[in-house]
This record gives sequence, structure tokens and C-alpha cells, in this order.
Amino acid sequence: MNSFQILDWDSEFFEIIIARVLPQRLTTVQLEQTIAGMKEKKVRLAYWSSNPNDKESQIAALACQGFLADRKVTFVADIVQVQEPADRLKWLVEEYTDTYTSNELENLALQAGVYSRFKLDPRIPKRKFKDLYKLWIRKSVNREIADTVSDGGSRVLEFTNRGEFAYQIFGELVKYCEKELPGLILGAGSVGDPYTASLFINNGANFIVGPMLNAEVAKICNRKKIPYSPGCGTATEIANAEELGVEICKIFPGAEVGGPGFVKNILGPMPWSSIMPTGGVEGTKESIEKWFKAGVVAVGMGSNLISKEVLEKQDWETLTKTTAKLLSWIREARGIPVFTGIEHLGLYPSSKADGKKITDFYAETFGLKAKEGNSSFFVSSTGPGRIEIMKEPQSDKVHVAVKVSDFELACKLLTDKGIELEEPKVKPELKAVFLKKTDPLGNKIHLLWTK
Repeated sequence: MNSFQILDWDSEFFEIIIARVLPQRLTTVQLEQTIAGMKEKKVRLAYWSSNPNDKESQIAALACQGFLADRKVTFVADIVQVQEPADRLKWLVEEYTDTYTSNELENLALQAGVYSRFKLDPRIPKRKFKDLYKLWIRKSVNREIADTVSDGGSRVLEFTNRGEFAYQIFGELVKYCEKELPGLILGAGSVGDPYTASLFINNGANFIVGPMLNAEVAKICNRKKIPYSPGCGTATEIANAEELGVEICKIFPGAEVGGPGFVKNILGPMPWSSIMPTGGVEGTKESIEKWFKAGVVAVGMGSNLISKEVLEKQDWETLTKTTAKLLSWIREARGIPVFTGIEHLGLYPSSKADGKKITDFYAETFGLKAKEGNSSFFVSSTGPGRIEIMKEPQSDKVHVAVKVSDFELACKLLTDKGIELEEPKVKPELKAVFLKKTDPLGNKIHLLWTK
């Protein structure tokens, strides 16, 4: 039989075949249906034939390639001929963009699953198609969530341990975050037994969260120096957890065990306890203020932050903004100032010494570590504060970088005072803006927020 196919997503677990069209049945209507709803896609077209010299299949495949190209489908590779059935599992043909919603993808995949030959791989019975599709969606969405909350300023993310292959998906997410989001602390929950805890720890978990206290999980975590936050609902459970080495106890479900009042009453006789509620923490300023006023050290939010609506619409921009807003309320509730200190002083070279010479002086004299960037050098040590030495002699003054905990709020506070700002420089890991106004000595000032 001769055939060519448009396939989706390469994985160590499975392949999903989105469409198969036989050359002898190649019609414009079939192809229109195949790419219905596709706006701008990246496609790799593959075909297979029992006869390596079969020209008919090649001609049909080329015709399909031309047809798709005319409809704004971008090819990322030439047509690939595959003869051995085992090689078909390695085809990477289509990479999805944000064009599709998850529901549209599921409908496409389920319709195509009727024609897919999962018998080529005995690990993948046809009845598992929908579960495997959901696995792919989970892997993709988890990366989006990690990117989004990180962009919003969050440094800690708990992966939800649910469904088949959860620990394997988590391991892939850890590898992704180590490369793309190195500042994100990634843990796993809910974990209720030591065997599952070991799986997640061995896949890179930075912390483990549980719905209840399990002494064996505590031991596993202690052996690897991994923080463990079990769910507790009484003073006795909190005390027992602390005896097992737990630093931060999760009260769960937070609202049902007594809410902020429970925390306040616990900390009266047990002021050394560190408590983090999950469940009952709402995405409002009032809720955040109540919990932190009661004395919690942190709060955990699940569906009240990453809601079903956000996931269905894949509204990552809203999630980023909501994360940033919640963190701003938390900083305010904790009493963290907006302007937190001087991040660095900036020096400019002159005819007396260039930037490299100034940098070498501070590095050699005080044993500071020097780092070169595109437009400047930085010298620093293990303590707070740095010196930035510019490469170009832009001024005979210095500039002062003021560190802020909330960039948008800091800008608003200054503009409310009538201070004008220059065009801000905004990146995922850094935000900066110079004031148009200098200090009394003529030194320029800029705000700086970093992850």
C-alpha cells in the first residue's frame, strides 16, 4: 500500500497520526478538511511505500506539499521517504502553534485516531489514544504554566501529581526548566507515600508536598535534604511534623481547618512554627492580607490562580498578570518596601582610564569577581551590591541603580510625584527605567527589577 501522512509530535512514548491520505484517493476536499482551521503551521511531510522506486507516491506527495504551501502551511523539512514500519514512529511532522485551542486539538486528534495504526507499536493499543493525547496536552501545558508564572515573578511552582506517567512528565519539565527557567524552584505534590516521593526526587524535585503527614516520606526527604511540607490540620499534627524535620507545615484544607483564625491560634502557643495554607487562599487582596496578618510564611494557590477557564482558553497573558498582582499584594502584606535598596553604582570611563582598566582595578584590589556584558562590566562579591563600569564614556557623573520589588508600582509612585520617566527596558528577567530627573549632584538614577 502507498500512503503519505501528516503527523504530530515526536515523543519517547508514542506518535499521534493527525491525517492519512492515500494517493489514489487524493482530493482537494480531503486536503481542505485536513487543514481546516490551520492558519500558519510548520509541517514536515513524510510518505511511505513498499516500492522505493514508486514514482506515483512521490508525485502525489509533492502535489500535497504544493497544496499545503499554497494555503500558508510552512514546511520545515523536505519530503522524507520511510520504508520500514518501525521508522514511522520517528516522524516529526507538525509542530502546533497557539492557533488551536485544546478542544480543537482534541477533536482533530480523536477524529484522526480512527485511521491511526497503533498496532505498529504494541505498547500503544488504540483504546489508549485519548489518554495518550491528554498526556501530550499535559506536557505542553505544564511548560506554558511554568513559563507564565515565572514571567509573572513567581520563583516556586508545585507540579500536580495526577494521572498516568506523571513523574515522567515532571522529569521532562525539570529538564526544560533547568535550561529555560533556571531560577524556578520546581517541586511535586500531592505525594502521599515514600515510593512516589522517591520517584519525584530522583526526577529532580526541589521539594515535596503532601496532603497528610507521612513519616516515611519525611525520612526519604531528609536523606536527600529535600524540603517536605505535609498537610496538617491540628496542633498535634504540626508538632509531629516538626519533630520529623519539617520546616514549613502546610495546613490543608486551609479554609475548612479554620482559616486565618486557626493560624493565629496555633502561633500563640507555638510561635516557632512556620505555616503555609493551601485551599481557602483566594485571589483577592483581602484574602492575602488576612492570611499574612495571621502569621503565615507563605501561601499556596492552585485552581484559584491557574483556573479551569485559563487552561481552556490558554490565556497565559492573564495568568502572568494575575501572578504579578498576587505577588505585589503579598509583598505589601509582608511589609516589603517597593524601593528595597541600592542595587549598584555605575561608573563611566574617561580619557584617564577605559572600562577594562577600571574593572581590573576593583577586581584585583579587592578580589571581586568581574563579569563582562555587552555594554558594561560588573564587579561584585558574595555580599549585596555591585559596581557597573560602562564601556563607553557617556557621562562624567555616576549613575545609581535603585532596586525595586514591584517595577510597575514603583513607576506609578514616582509618576504620581510628578517625576517623569524615560522609555523602560523590559525583558522577562529584567526591567529597568531611567528617571529624566537627576539627583542634586547631576547623577542619573534608574530603577531595576530582576528575577
